[in-house]
Amino acid sequence: MISNINREDIAQELREYCQKFNSQNRAAAAIGIAPATVSAILNNDWALVSDAMFTKVADAIGYEASSWQAIETKVWKNFNKILSDAQENAFVMAVTSDAGSGKTFTSKNYVKSHAEAYHISCKSYWTKKDFLIEIGRAIGNRTDGKRVTILVDEIINTLRWRDSKPLLILDEADKLSDTVLQLFITLYNDLEGKCGIVLCATDHLEMHIRRGVNLGHTGFNEIISRLGRKFIALPSITSRDVTMICEANGITSADDINEVLIGSAYEGKAKGKNALYDLRRVHRIIDAKKLN
Repeated sequence: MISNINREDIAQELREYCQKFNSQNRAAAAIGIAPATVSAILNNDWALVSDAMFTKVADAIGYEASSWQAIETKVWKNFNKILSDAQENAFVMAVTSDAGSGKTFTSKNYVKSHAEAYHISCKSYWTKKDFLIEIGRAIGNRTDGKRVTILVDEIINTLRWRDSKPLLILDEADKLSDTVLQLFITLYNDLEGKCGIVLCATDHLEMHIRRGVNLGHTGFNEIISRLGRKFIALPSITSRDVTMICEANGITSADDINEVLIGSAYEGKAKGKNALYDLRRVHRIIDAKKLN
């Protein structure tokens, strides 16, 4: 059961979410629910909304019921600066970082606090149409039953004529198939100077694209050219970052912090490199310790 306190919090975050679109109807389209459901939640007509629907809305708008305290790691600070620059100047960039470094968490938090910024979590099984549907939904377009050409045109028209420059964050872009990745060229060509686009992933994205260029695969030279032939590598999570996260979330003894450090560390990419830390593991270990 979702408590009334959670419902109040979800309703407040939904109200702020709707402001990103300047329309409850567009916000409803982005979430994938009926406008009447949005109105019911905002008007406290909660008897009309099931727990399952509240959960769906909470997931879509990024609501977190936990009391987890986030810390501004080096990844957070650097990535936020990159995202801000990309949005303000309509830059197109590719950003890479270690798995579990917090780039998805940072992206979602950036989107929550910046109007016209949209996070799309890419999937390996997407077709071109799946990809376009997800972007269309994220920006508040209705996508039901539309052909690929219509979806492309509507996305471009929606983003080109916003009052302020929008930003598309294509998270886990290394999961996109080659044919879907090539749609990036179309988006770039039609949105250049009008919309920022950031592709973020592990360094597999850079390896995949550079390999495609070297092998002469169709479209890959155009892709890397539009990225400025550059991949921006974010810093790794340090033991100091992990220690600060522990302390902010109530894990303060030296022994407990050391357990978190040991449990979340993994081998570096090269022999002799200092250990790297996975923030997903950090989160799980801290949560487990707080339950004990």
